[in-house]
Amino acid sequence: MPKNFLHIINTYADFKRTPRMTWAQLTQAYPMLEGTTEPTEGKTTVTASVHCECTIAIHMSQKLWGQERPGPKFVEIGISKHSCWLCEKYLEFLMQSSGFDKLRLVVTGYQGKIHSGWMAPPNGPINALCSMACLIRGELDEISENVEREIRSDSFPRDSSGDDEEPKMGAKSENIWDI
Repeated sequence: MPKNFLHIINTYADFKRTPRMTWAQLTQAYPMLEGTTEPTEGKTTVTASVHCECTIAIHMSQKLWGQERPGPKFVEIGISKHSCWLCEKYLEFLMQSSGFDKLRLVVTGYQGKIHSGWMAPPNGPINALCSMACLIRGELDEISENVEREIRSDSFPRDSSGDDEEPKMGAKSENIWDI
């Protein structure tokens, strides 16, 4: 597996046949990355795994699916850590695709991080998996578009034409629209 995010985003750019980006371009579009060292090249070993909250949610949705009586309004999943961003999104998509729009899954909390090696449960609904793929594609597209927009904005710096400036009090204007 590629060792750094820049390699991943450029692999996606190659797949889409769009321009690749450099670390400098990425940090210019995302200033929060400034001061961080450019990731090293190479490969790393990542163990892919299904996070436990996703496994439990799949089990609970399958268990509740066959019930004829009204089910619970929420299911609490007891885990010791906050769920990652990918689990948060997967749980949302799982409930939408399972027909449990009104059922709420309650977890300890969400941390908003993305962990390498995250994997969707293989026995989950295909709709949830497709929604995850679309979400990740959309995020990669947004990153590429932000970098491209930043590159374009730097290519054509805007000079002040003078029209943007407010006239000074008492100064005589030579604009033909002034009456």
